[in-house]
Amino acid sequence: MAQVPERTKVEDADEDGVVESGDGAGEDVNNSDEVDKDGWLHLMEGTIKKRVLKAGSGQNPEMNQDVVCSFRIRPAAAAEDAFLQVHERVRYRIGEGEAVPCLELCLRHMVEGEESEVWSISRMAWGPEGWLAGGSASETAVPADADVVVNVVLHQCLPSATSWNERIQELNWRKENGNFYFRRKQFMKAGRSYAAGLDVFKGGFEAPEDMPDAGAASSAAAILSGDVGANLSAVHLALGNATAARDAATAALSVNTNNVKALYRGAKACFLLDEFDECEVALQRALALEPEDASLLRLDADFKRKKVKYANKSKRLAEKAVKACEYEDREVHVGDKEPNGQQQSMLQELEAAFGDKELNGQQRSMLQDFGHWVRSRCRYFAAATVIINLLLVLLAVLPRKHWPHCCIVAVLGLPTISAMLSRRKDGPDVEKKRA
Repeated sequence: MAQVPERTKVEDADEDGVVESGDGAGEDVNNSDEVDKDGWLHLMEGTIKKRVLKAGSGQNPEMNQDVVCSFRIRPAAAAEDAFLQVHERVRYRIGEGEAVPCLELCLRHMVEGEESEVWSISRMAWGPEGWLAGGSASETAVPADADVVVNVVLHQCLPSATSWNERIQELNWRKENGNFYFRRKQFMKAGRSYAAGLDVFKGGFEAPEDMPDAGAASSAAAILSGDVGANLSAVHLALGNATAARDAATAALSVNTNNVKALYRGAKACFLLDEFDECEVALQRALALEPEDASLLRLDADFKRKKVKYANKSKRLAEKAVKACEYEDREVHVGDKEPNGQQQSMLQELEAAFGDKELNGQQRSMLQDFGHWVRSRCRYFAAATVIINLLLVLLAVLPRKHWPHCCIVAVLGLPTISAMLSRRKDGPDVEKKRA
């Protein structure tokens, strides 16, 4: 199943700023069957009112049934012909919460062929976010916090999609609705529409054997599904989820390897994730198919600049690591019985700290042993410090996918280097003992 942004109770208010099916639009709520003198049927305690303009005679939609409707939107205080947006033959599934509550509740109280108008307070319509225009130039955005009147025509109640052609129609509908929401920057709804479209065939695109040119039909269904997957990748990019965008693009390419949109969006996701090899491969494949595409050329230029910058940073990091490892290797002989000049100076300072009281032989021996112990292990401390600092720098510079490898190298490298230093230090003493 395609990955899609999860919808919680809070997110049911999502882009429209209203509560969807959880606030009654998905239930058969009719607090009052009374019709006032103007013909308005009061629903949801008067927050929604509906009246019939033209009676119908067909079927009444049921929960989880698809309907085809047209609707026009105007502010409640505007003239009757001052419509902001007009949408023809839009398909919704009752109970999914895709339509705003006032529209869905109106549809549930209509029959095929009926024309009605519904008045709604802002909260049950498009709420504090309003609704952006995204179609023709004549469209106007629905203002925020606007009470509205919506003229609705219910054209048809559709049966469940069972045949091949009906599933193709459903896939096309999900894609069109997703595009509709994407243009209006309603990315959560767009993602849900695209993901529902990918679930129509669930990866099995074989057309019935008795269908004319079944092979071409299967190929067309796979291409259409690939387009929907590429659009889902665009939704994840818009939401800032590069990992999900990469996965959606990869799934789209699994059914259509020549989908340029999926290649481009997969490359863009890998670019954001610093996955340079995957990004380069996707870009090369996409440019081979569309060598003059402006978006691809722009992303390719950005990728090359980022790759050079990353290479320069890696080079500087390597130089710093080499310099950090270039420290003076001073040999320390633990078996020396006579203190050297530095040890003698340390003893004199300690005697001065004790005042006139001189250190006895046992105390001198203990201090000398402690000094030998510290000096004999200073190289291990230095090696540990270098490795830890190098690990921190690598974690700050490298992409996240390389972090586990860096930690493994650091964990294994510290005892290995310590063992090498110990072998190097103990080597001459061991040889002397053997001699």
